[in-house]
Amino acid sequence: MRTLQVKLSQAAYSIVVGRGLVENLDRFLKKLGPARKVLVVTERRVASLHLARLEKSLRRGRIPYQVFFLLG
Repeated sequence: MRTLQVKLSQAAYSIVVGRGLVENLDRFLKKLGPARKVLVVTERRVASLHLARLEKSLRRGRIPYQVFFLLG
């Protein structure tokens, strides 16, 4: 797993990439602390490839989530 730091003029955040992250997202999020809710932002093509595995992981971890599809 690799973490990329993004620094903007008024904010900063991390992007985590790595093999197996989608399937183990529940475990990764639990390490960060209690999640109240996860917002998944995707588009139809990416969702068709990865969303089912991501949802399975979030359900396994009993992490509430909502999916938002970008138009395009």
